[in-house]
Amino acid sequence: VELGGPPPGCAQPLPEASEAAALFVKAAEARAPFCDALSRLRLGKLYLATGKWYEAKAVFLDACRLEPSATTWLGLAEACLHGGEADQAQEALSEGNILDPKNAEVWGVLTVACAVLGKVEDAEASLKQALALGLSIKETFPVGRFILQQMGDQFRDRGMYQLALQAYRRGILQKSPVPSLCEALADCLVTVNEPQEAVATYALIAESGTATQQEKQGALSAAVELSRKLKREADVDRFGRMLHALHTAPP
Repeated sequence: VELGGPPPGCAQPLPEASEAAALFVKAAEARAPFCDALSRLRLGKLYLATGKWYEAKAVFLDACRLEPSATTWLGLAEACLHGGEADQAQEALSEGNILDPKNAEVWGVLTVACAVLGKVEDAEASLKQALALGLSIKETFPVGRFILQQMGDQFRDRGMYQLALQAYRRGILQKSPVPSLCEALADCLVTVNEPQEAVATYALIAESGTATQQEKQGALSAAVELSRKLKREADVDRFGRMLHALHTAPP
């Protein structure tokens, strides 16, 4: 978990993280008092990684009382947001913003919280701040979906596709693209009628070393269809051969 948490898009909690959280609590109880903020941050991170939002909220609340920082408020906000308390998440992020107005992650999660609450103008303003401050896919508290993807999904679901594209594009790494982010970007590009960039983005999934066979097949099928519409026969042939190779590959 300290090295990055669960893989992006992972729907199931990691057994290792669950076990680590239990051991962490046991160790903490054995040494009294358990009162340092760093230990609480680590335990909170474990709870977030395993989807234990209530437990994470309690730990981060203590951390905020003990030694408030943008990081402790960010952790509390993540727990509240994913626990269905977007209003409390926004309040926590406002506190974090006061302590560190240049924290890109705080602005990113604030974007999501505002969007969930229907505060679209505030969400748009927060998005601009998050991107200006360099928000990336390197996160303090990974929770399954990157903050950038959560931001993009919120704007996409509201039909604000250009803002969604800004968020998705920021998360795409050419050397090691994240399949779920690439798929979200490519699908959004199709919606706004940008087929050429969509094809290139689907190709990133097909060539990714971390994409599953199902993800690659879906991306290649979409790339073939779009290439056919664009009358790019060379690409139709190339992606078609890649798709055939996947279908005929031994399990």
